[in-house]
Formats: sequence, structure tokens, C-alpha cells
Amino acid sequence: MEPRGIYIRVSTSEQAADDKISVPNQLKDCKALCERKGYQVVDNYIDDKDYVATHGGSKGKMVSPSSKRRDRPEYLRMIEDIKAGKLKGLVGWKWDRFGAGGGIYPLMDALEETPITIETVCEGEISPLMLSMLTSFRAQVLRDMHDRLSMSIKAKLENGEFWSGNRLYGYDMVDGNRIINEEEAKWVRLIFELYTDGVGVREIRKRLITGKAEQKGHSSTKRPWGEGVIRAILKNPAYTGRATIEWDGQTYEITYPAIIDKRTFEETQRILAKNRTWPNRNTKMFYLLSGLLRCAHCGNIWHSTGKRYRYRKGKRIKRKTPLRYYRCWTAAHYPEDCPHKTPVRAEILEERVWRAVSEALRNPDMIWAQVQHRIEKLRENRAERTKEAEKLKGKLTDLQEERKWLILQARKGTITQADFEVQIALMDTEQAELEMAYREAAQDIPDEIAVEKLERFVEQFFQDYNEKLDRLDHPPEDEWEEAMEKRKEVLGIVVDEIIIDPVTYGLKIVGIIKKIEQFKTKWPRRFC
Repeated sequence: MEPRGIYIRVSTSEQAADDKISVPNQLKDCKALCERKGYQVVDNYIDDKDYVATHGGSKGKMVSPSSKRRDRPEYLRMIEDIKAGKLKGLVGWKWDRFGAGGGIYPLMDALEETPITIETVCEGEISPLMLSMLTSFRAQVLRDMHDRLSMSIKAKLENGEFWSGNRLYGYDMVDGNRIINEEEAKWVRLIFELYTDGVGVREIRKRLITGKAEQKGHSSTKRPWGEGVIRAILKNPAYTGRATIEWDGQTYEITYPAIIDKRTFEETQRILAKNRTWPNRNTKMFYLLSGLLRCAHCGNIWHSTGKRYRYRKGKRIKRKTPLRYYRCWTAAHYPEDCPHKTPVRAEILEERVWRAVSEALRNPDMIWAQVQHRIEKLRENRAERTKEAEKLKGKLTDLQEERKWLILQARKGTITQADFEVQIALMDTEQAELEMAYREAAQDIPDEIAVEKLERFVEQFFQDYNEKLDRLDHPPEDEWEEAMEKRKEVLGIVVDEIIIDPVTYGLKIVGIIKKIEQFKTKWPRRFC
């Protein structure tokens, strides 16, 4: 029995749940095919969950396992097993499950090194050449569809109509025209009315939720009437009955019934501009842990905040030393979503974190081992990405040679004009995809500067490191600012993030230095 691997992919979690090509359906059909052919199923490779991207412009962000993504976790595991010789063939539900566009290249590269068979439930056995052609043909079809859609959109705009899906709260779309939805429009009018009467955005949000105002759109499912949503309505000139749309280098203006008049909108913009000036923020305060703190409960960043003034008998008095705090962004803006509402004094957090880092830095052998490990990983990643970019560059060169050969055959008359045009169109599509994939691969190559920075840090810092740490731990008063900047530089190198949990009074330091710290005393329970 020949060993086979089954590859399953769905682009979204909705497909994984109950779509006609859901995971159970694909798996059932693929197993039935293997049973009929007498294949041994070695492993199932299933990409059906969002994951953190390791490639392209979305690197570091959560993405879905789209056919164009080349960093799908199970897809990469399958390719490693192909290269290791564990599989003699692959079985899938349909050819596009394996990938499309740049997403198919890692598999094609693996098949060049280790040829195996590919079979699908829908198409039967597919050769690598056919798989490449299907991918190119599909890309050409999608491009043609895009061109036709663009022409359709342009025609609608020239006729003063919107295209389908251009949805604005307060309006319904009927035959390309915006028609006022009175139920939603009354809330839009209320938002403008309350704001021009001096009611703040947070209070407006509370009144909308209390009044059970229905909010359409994805944001309403998690956090109803976010402050950003309300501000976006207040800033949107489209509610005055005129919309300006840029499309394909041209500007189109469309008119429709207005929900608010121009005078109200201009008054709203004046108040918004006035409220944007906060004198307390004109001077920056130093925060050692900016961008490093993350909430253990909601996963959001803790931001810095401060108080420069205090009030006594109704008078505002400037403090000699401003109060500095860190607090969870979610808890500050949406208290119902995170229990960590109490801010923490910056001095307490900063000194505790630095003390933990300083203690770890006094063990140079451990730090050096961690730095070396990271340097090796960066260099391995660089070599791997460079190799991938060089492969794509080689494919582009081969494609250019193939194009020259095809043009020569057309001149000799050995192929028809129709065949020549089809082949050139396919080559144009493949070239565009290869060029995009090459650009992405080149962007993903880690910068050698990161490695040099780590090596330089180790070489410089661990020369008389005890004396340097003593000076950073207890800086002279006239060198305080310089010492804090140096501390920040060190933290930026050895710490990736700090997970903070005010419930257990715990800090988890992640990076070259890995530590878990518990506070022995409770943090202050008041904001000031």
C-alpha cells in the first residue's frame, strides 16, 4: 500500500463550520478515494484555523489560510514530509485546495526535488505541469473578472449611482441609490445633536446603548457603539447628502437625500477641532515600558497616561512632579470587556521590571547563550528566505527565456496566432505572480543589522557589565535622563513583551530574558 497524505483547507472558519466544502466533507471524500485506490493514509494535513503569519505584508498578524498564503502551518508540515520521503502522493478534494497564485510555489518547489503523484476527488490525477497551468489560468480568469467589475463600477459612478455593498449607517441602498433609513437616521441626528449640545462621546455611547439603538456591521457583535464608530459618524461629510468617490484616477460626486444640514456638520467639525487641543499633552513624559506591556486578561496593550495638574478649591494647580501611570487600553475605553480598570504607578512598574532585567543581566553566560540562540535563528531564517527569493528569481529568468522561445516559434510560424496569444497571456499572469512573490520574499529576509545589533550589544555591554549595571541601577541625579534612555535601549534588545496581571500581581517577561516576577506588595488602588 502506497503512503499518501490528505490535504484539507478552508479559507474561513465559516467554511470549516458548515460550508459545502467543509473539513468533514472534504475529509470523507478524500478517505473514500484512498480506500478505493488501496492507499495507506499516513497523515491528514488540515488548515482550517486562523494563524499568525510568518510571511508577507501581514507578518506577525492573524490571517486565514487563504489559497494564496505560502505560510499555512499544515501546508508547510506536509511539504517537509514530502521532502523527507514520508509520502508517495497527495490527495485533496479539489486542486485549488493546495494553493493558488504565490501560495502554490512552495509545493511546486518540493515536487521538483521529490516528485510524487497528486490526485483530487474532483479532477482525478493532476501532473505538476497541469497544476501550474490551472493556477495561471485561474489567475487570468480572476483578472478578467476584476476588469469587467471595474468597468461596471465606473459606469454606475458616471450615472451618479453607487455600486452594490457601499453601505452607510442611516441609509439603505436601493438600485444603486442611497435612501434614508428613518430608524437609523434618527440615531445619526441624535448623535450630532447631542455632540453640538456639549455631550461627550462616552456619554453619547451610553445613551445609544440605553436607547437600544441598533448598530449594523461587524463591530456591533463584540463591542456595541465603540467611541471610534461615533467619531467616524461625526466626521463623515456624507451625511450632508454629497459623496465624493475616487475611482481609477477620476473623481465622481454623487448627491442623495441629506440626514443633517451643512451648517450642523460645520459646527460639529468646529467643536471636534476645539476638543482636540489638550494642553496637558503638549509636553511629553518619559515612559520606560511604552509598547512592551500587554494585558494578561484581554491581550491588549497597556498605554501610558499622566496627571500634570491637581485641583484645590476649584483651582487648577500644576504639580512639581507629574504623576505617571500605565493602564489597560481596553479597560480604560470599554470597562465591560476587561476587569483591570485600576491604573498602576509607572515608577513602581518600571523599577520592578528593571530590577528583574538587571538581575538577569548579571548572569552573562545565560544571556550570551540566549543571544547566540537568537542570532542563529535570525541567520537560519535569513538563509532560508534568501534561498526562497533566489529560487523565485531563477524562475523569472527561466520564464523570460521561455517567452523568447515562444516569440521565435511564432515568427517561424510553427504555432498559430491563437495559441501564441493564449500562451503569452498565461506567461504574463505567471510573471506577475512570480514578481509579487519575489518582492514579498525579498521583504521577508531579516535585516543583517538585527544580528549586528545583538552582537554589538553583547560585546559592549559585558565589558565591565557590573559597573555599568550599578550605574544604571542607581544613576546620579544629573545623569538620570541619560540612564533612563540607556535602560530603554537595553530593554528594547532583551525584552520582546511583558505580560501584566494586576489580579495576581504578576509580570511575565518574554524575550532574550525570560522571567516571571511576583509583586510582594499590592499596587496602589487609586488613580492618584
